[in-house]
Amino acid sequence: MNKKAKVDRKSGGLNLFGVGIALAIAIACVVYVSFLNYRAQLLERLTVAVELRLNAVQTALAEAEADAQIFARAFGEFNSDNPKSSEMQAFAELFLAQYQHYFQARILDPSGQEIRTWSWDGANVKASDALQNKSDRYYF
Repeated sequence: MNKKAKVDRKSGGLNLFGVGIALAIAIACVVYVSFLNYRAQLLERLTVAVELRLNAVQTALAEAEADAQIFARAFGEFNSDNPKSSEMQAFAELFLAQYQHYFQARILDPSGQEIRTWSWDGANVKASDALQNKSDRYYF
């Protein structure tokens, strides 16, 4: 038994070195796999967050489109030939006061020229006669 122990001690130095390297590689692999798992979980959370934000944006766009249709219908009903009518002014005031996330409402003709514009300052709706052509804008 002593003899065998001596042999193990003599060759054991090299074996311990090899075992140490193998252990270091195994630890590095475990750390790397843990990192990959963490990264996958993080990406999954980010994906969920992006999907939730996308749904919120799609909902907001659908609501904005519905609001624009309400405004357009009202404009048609309140004498579209006279955008400065008191009925249209009253509707714009009511609309912008109720939907306070809009700061402006504009009526554009087919060429992009503003016919009428209203601004909401948080307390009042103000009509503007300083009309602009918006045909070069991305939303037209």
